[in-house]
Amino acid sequence: MAAVATLADRSGLPLASWHRLRGVAAQAALEGRFAAARSANLEAHRLGSRAGDAQSAGMSYAFAAHLAMLRGDAVELPDDYWPALEAFPPSPLMTVFRANTLLLEGRREEARVWYERLRSMLDDPVVDIRWLGVLMLLIDLVEAFGDPRAGEALATQLKPYAAYPGAVGTPTAFFAGSMQGPYGRALGHAGQLRDAEAALRAAIMHDTALGARPHIVLGRLALAEVLRRLDDPDAAATLAAAAAAEARRLDMPGSLARTDRLLADLASVRRETDPLTPREHEVAALVVQAMSNREIAARLVLSERTIENHVRSILAKFGCTNRTELVARWRS
Repeated sequence: MAAVATLADRSGLPLASWHRLRGVAAQAALEGRFAAARSANLEAHRLGSRAGDAQSAGMSYAFAAHLAMLRGDAVELPDDYWPALEAFPPSPLMTVFRANTLLLEGRREEARVWYERLRSMLDDPVVDIRWLGVLMLLIDLVEAFGDPRAGEALATQLKPYAAYPGAVGTPTAFFAGSMQGPYGRALGHAGQLRDAEAALRAAIMHDTALGARPHIVLGRLALAEVLRRLDDPDAAATLAAAAAAEARRLDMPGSLARTDRLLADLASVRRETDPLTPREHEVAALVVQAMSNREIAARLVLSERTIENHVRSILAKFGCTNRTELVARWRS
């Protein structure tokens, strides 16, 4: 990419400048610098259009769709995205773009029709240079439609690429982060949760080294969902909160909405399994230490009457008749 930039500066060739802009856009998107990615993509589109090269101009539509999928926001799609897509010859890569962008626009049943065409290809793929791009983009659809058998087939095909620790892609189109990420997500939907956990932890480590911040968000979110299914809600909540904070910083509304839903689900489960409020937890912990109501009131700077009410509520929630029973229940 540095050599292409040097060539573009020295020669002034439009083709070299187009390649430089495409590389700048691809790297910026990988790193979560979305404004820079949009700017370079738009300039590359203008350059391709001025040259009369439909394929060069068309790459910008594919990149805009990539940004839309990465951010989880259909607003990234150009106004003329659908007419432009229709102008390209049909292929599995165009089909996966179509299905994903339909899904982003909330046209779920239309997306499912195109997904089913791709789903049948997993068992007998026609592999060419574009097939890896199809595999990378299929994971969002597998997750959306909850397809364990497709998850297993996708994981099988992604496994060879998962061994490579770097970013995957091309500066002419876009980069994805570590393939351990899509691989781990596919394993998760195939029900292979321990293998999914290992792959996703590796993906987060690799993407951190790459500076691939959006893919760290996706990896943390996927790992949080796996850990929830492995009955580790505290670890899941910690990861989901970290993913939400980074998604908010990067402006990834799709991932932010998913993490918010996951955190709400985890909080709901916690309320069902733990009836105590945070304040009641504080009081109960001090009751277990054999402190009197007066001592607890002094410690928490509350009235003794308030502590009596808290203790009464705690005993009722645990079905205990006295403090001795509560201590035994708490310790067990």
